Amino acid sequence: MNETDWDKISDCINTNTTLMSLDEGDEPDPVGLVKSKLSESDPLYFENDRVIHAWLQFAGRYDPKTISAKLAFIREFEAFFHGKSFRKIKTEDVSAFREYLKTSVESDRDNKRSVSTVRHSASHLKAFFDWLIDQKGYQTLNRSLPSHFILPRKFDLKGRSDDEKPTPTDQEAVAMIERMPTDTIKARRDRAMFAVAFLGALRADTTTSLRVKHIDVSKRKIIQDGRVSRTKNSKSWRTNFFPLPSIFEKAVEDWLAEISALGFRGDDALFPAEQDLHPHLSSRGAGNIDVMTSTHAVSGAFSCASELVGKRFTPHSAKYYIGALGLKHCKTLAQAAAWSANMAHTDISTTQRYYQKMPLDDIDDVFEAFDEQTTGSDVPQDDLILMLRYHEHGLVKGTQEFARAKELILEHHEKGTFE
Repeated sequence: MNETDWDKISDCINTNTTLMSLDEGDEPDPVGLVKSKLSESDPLYFENDRVIHAWLQFAGRYDPKTISAKLAFIREFEAFFHGKSFRKIKTEDVSAFREYLKTSVESDRDNKRSVSTVRHSASHLKAFFDWLIDQKGYQTLNRSLPSHFILPRKFDLKGRSDDEKPTPTDQEAVAMIERMPTDTIKARRDRAMFAVAFLGALRADTTTSLRVKHIDVSKRKIIQDGRVSRTKNSKSWRTNFFPLPSIFEKAVEDWLAEISALGFRGDDALFPAEQDLHPHLSSRGAGNIDVMTSTHAVSGAFSCASELVGKRFTPHSAKYYIGALGLKHCKTLAQAAAWSANMAHTDISTTQRYYQKMPLDDIDDVFEAFDEQTTGSDVPQDDLILMLRYHEHGLVKGTQEFARAKELILEHHEKGTFE
């Protein structure tokens, strides 16, 4: 019996569960808007199938998961009007559906939805009708239809004031990887997955689809190859390890050494399914060890790690953490741009908008520092740094930082501080 099989059986004995519970290939069905099974009373609508089929051909440029989400919202819109032909949709119809979406956020019934879900629904339907009004047979539709899906600004701001994204602190990130178990080969694999997700700010799908050749510890790089890995929009990217405590890098280095001793080669999965972790690979055929087809294992790794610190973090928390870390490390515009690019973002605004929200605790720390500043210096150090960045052309015109720096320079010029 190999080590992996023994770990499985031991785990089942200790927890009184069956071996089927350990099959990582069976990922739970995702929660979504599409019903898993139609009841006999649910009506079926066919009036719009032809144009929806045409849209599916157009939507082939999107990821399959994105297509499914968009299609679910389109079908829900259709069902809301009992299968009414899209050719007959009027502005008042769209407005009525928009009101239905708005009220579903505050509903106390089963159809209550999150602000995020409602925003996505309105956005996807707007995009669909933007496409629809230019199709043959639908060009007589009111061209203002898509704009009626736009939600009020107040509603959008409500969504932005939701709870903070689950982001670990520096202490929590280190505590999690320190406390993760290492007694089994599966546990060591999970720990390495956790470490890689942080080192490269990787999505869960990308992490589980990496191969051995995609990690170069000596050069401290991760290769995201969109041709063979499940990267966002099939984009290829070369990511440098982000500056984290050495324990993260050591976990990956130890894992690579362990699977190399088992006979893993460059094209084999970096994080294989548990059944593929055995010491007899030298006798295998010419085939490679495949990557896992789901993200269930990496989600389980994060669940295990976060429970150890009494929190609940998801794989995407690693990206939020790295984004927030950039606020502490980057002092110039060039550094911020490089940090953003290393997160595989083509636009620095993406990083700033979605991943660099300062945690409330950090805001409190900054304001406590304001109170603790001594009166020995006429100019606080942070102000000096901000003004220096202004003179070095390290600030973006139009931003709050730029305006603040300019205000400070004028203020101290009038006082003659630097004369």
